[in-house]
Amino acid sequence: RQVKMIVCTRKLLFTVGVLFLPLFCLEITCAPCVTCDPTSVKNTLLNLLREHENCVSRDPQQIKFYLYNNFGNKDSRREILLNDDSSLETSGYLTGQPLKLLIHGYAETNFDSTFFPENVKDAYLKNQLHSGSGNTNVLVVDSGTLTKPSYKTQLNDRTYFTCYLQAVLNTNVIGERVADMVEFLIKQRKTTPELIHIIGDNLGVHIGGYVGNETTRRFNSKISRLTAIDTALPGFRPNKISTARPMTTDDAKFVDAVNTINQLAFGDADSIGHADFFVNLFLQPDVEGSNHGDSKVGVFQEAMPLGGPIIDSFASFYFAKTVGRSDIMGTSMNSGGHSIFGENCKPGTRGVYFVCFSMVENRPCLFDDAIGASEEMPGKALVKGLGSSLVTQYSQTKQTSCAD
Repeated sequence: RQVKMIVCTRKLLFTVGVLFLPLFCLEITCAPCVTCDPTSVKNTLLNLLREHENCVSRDPQQIKFYLYNNFGNKDSRREILLNDDSSLETSGYLTGQPLKLLIHGYAETNFDSTFFPENVKDAYLKNQLHSGSGNTNVLVVDSGTLTKPSYKTQLNDRTYFTCYLQAVLNTNVIGERVADMVEFLIKQRKTTPELIHIIGDNLGVHIGGYVGNETTRRFNSKISRLTAIDTALPGFRPNKISTARPMTTDDAKFVDAVNTINQLAFGDADSIGHADFFVNLFLQPDVEGSNHGDSKVGVFQEAMPLGGPIIDSFASFYFAKTVGRSDIMGTSMNSGGHSIFGENCKPGTRGVYFVCFSMVENRPCLFDDAIGASEEMPGKALVKGLGSSLVTQYSQTKQTSCAD
C-alpha cells in the first residue's frame, strides 16, 4: 500500500526520524546512496535545536480562532475567544450546522496570500453563496508564531528547517488549545463531533489528529472527518521527536489524504488515511498565472527548497477545486475502480487512488500524452483517472531503489 517514487537515501534520513535534506532522484537518475554516523547526525540536529529554540513562540494564548460565515464577503470574519460566551454569540455561528475547521501548517499565513487556508475557506464561502444554502461554519485556526518563525527572512534552509522542528514540538500545544475550543462549542450546544470536519495542511494534519483524539477522549465520540493535505513527515514518522503525536486513522471516523509533490521533499509518501489520493504521481502541472509555458513539470523545481510554502499550496488548491463538485474522480491503484476525490469523497471510501488533474483551463491532464488522450474539457479543469496498470507501469519505469 505504499507508493514508491524515485526516492533515495530514505533509510539514512529516517534514522533520526526527520527528513533533513530533500535528496531524491529526478527522471531515472538516482543520487548515490549516502552513509553517515547516526550519532553524529543526531548531535548536529540537537545543537541546531538548542541554537534556535526561541525562533517560534510557546504561548498558546497567541492562537486565534476566526469564524467566516458571511457568504457575500469572504474577508468578513469574527473572532471567537475561548470560553467567552459573548464573542461566540455575536460571531454569528450557525447552531447545529456543519463545521469546517481549517488548521494551517508550518510558516503558513492566513490572510495575506492565496494559499491554505485562504483558498479552501474561499471555496467553501463561494460554494455556499452560489448554492444559496448558507449552512456551513468555516472556522480558521491561526496559530501565529507557534508555527511561524519570528525571523523568517533571516533564515537559510538549514536553520529554517530547524525552526520547523521547533514548531513540531508545538503541535500538541496547539492541538490542546484547538481541542479546548471544540469542547467549548460542543458544551455551548453549537455543534457535535458528528458535525465536525477538520481540514489540516502540513503540520495542521497532526494538530487535527490531536484534536480528534482529544475530542474522542473527552466526549467518547469521534469527529466525523479529517482531511489530511500533504501531511508533514519530519518529526512524526517513522520515529517521532519528543512528545510529537502523529495523526492516525483512529482520530476520526473517516480520514482522507491528498498527496502531491510535497511527499517527496517534506511529507509522508506512505498511505496514511482510510482513503489516499495521489495527485499527478507527485508531479505538478503548470498553474494559471505561471510563466512556465508548456513545461510538463511546471513549477516542480521552484517547489523544492525546504522553505517553500508553495510545496503545500498545490494539494490545497486541488482540494479547493472539488468543493461543490462530485465529478473529479480517483482511480484505484488496486482494482481500477473509481471514487469521488475531494470534498465530496464518500466516508466509506477505502484504498489508494490516483488522480490526474490539470489546474489550467483548456489544457489536458499532465499525463495525457503518455496515454494518447486528446479529449479536452473547454472552460473546465480536465480531470482523468488512470487505471492501476498505467500507474504500476509508470512507477516501475521511474523508480530506482538504493541498497539497504
